[in-house]
Amino acid sequence: MQNTRALTSQITRTLAFAALLLGLFISVGSAQETESSSNANSQKAAVLIEGDVILISFPAAPDLNTSQKIRRDGRITLPLIGEVEVSGLTPTELETALLALYDKQLVTKEVSVTVTSSSWTFYVNGAVLSPG
Repeated sequence: MQNTRALTSQITRTLAFAALLLGLFISVGSAQETESSSNANSQKAAVLIEGDVILISFPAAPDLNTSQKIRRDGRITLPLIGEVEVSGLTPTELETALLALYDKQLVTKEVSVTVTSSSWTFYVNGAVLSPG
């Protein structure tokens, strides 16, 4: 009788532990799925801001390739066309605008805009271990 109780108790604990692990795996999987979908949405909605560094490349005209940091006024300076307001645009919108601006200079209508580093400001309020 005592062996039966001990065995039943051990089986119950094992099943409870298995249920806990299963719940943990399910919650981690759904968190990763939510994170990947939110990353996809944030990439679609990524807007260029002051301080971002962008790489603009023209596959058919490598002499126009440039890497620029967006200035405080939200502009960059490009060869042949001068200053361009880029702050507030997405990389895809900037590609479209650049194709329109370089229309007469480009034989092959290709341009790629990539954000190489982003500028985000973080503020920490409240009690911190090491200020600064």
